[in-house]
Amino acid sequence: MTAFEQLDERKKLLVYRYIEDFNLTRAAKEIGVSPGTAKKYLNESLVRRFYQHVLDDQREISLINKSMVESYLMELKSKVNGEEEIPLVTAKGEPYTAKVFDSGAALRLVAAMSKHAGVDTTVRAPVVNINFNNMGVSEDSFNATIDGDFREINGADEG
Repeated sequence: MTAFEQLDERKKLLVYRYIEDFNLTRAAKEIGVSPGTAKKYLNESLVRRFYQHVLDDQREISLINKSMVESYLMELKSKVNGEEEIPLVTAKGEPYTAKVFDSGAALRLVAAMSKHAGVDTTVRAPVVNINFNNMGVSEDSFNATIDGDFREINGADEG
């Protein structure tokens, strides 16, 4: 008997329902437990391993996989950067090529493909806003506030 065979059928069903659209409340309701109970189930070690196992199986049979997304990203790079001409058509139906690309549409397509394949494409870069205000003391003096850190920096050009 494998470890997954020992797993309660309700917990297995929760995993399958949750993977459909990643809506824990809906999945919990469908198997007849509260969202809190469902969350506890998903935090159990064996349930987490089963969840990962099911995701891995789905990725293997998916038409879109991580390798394909990575390859497509590399293919789009030169087009998104405007380095490669692409075929276009005028309003009159005449074909031509140009170094123009709708990067917004391309990124939405890649994001959709990535989500389907389980590839995380989010960028988690810190954001810092710096506001400089010349206080009228001299052109070499400044006062800056960095939002997020809530620190003030006062400085003068050592020039």
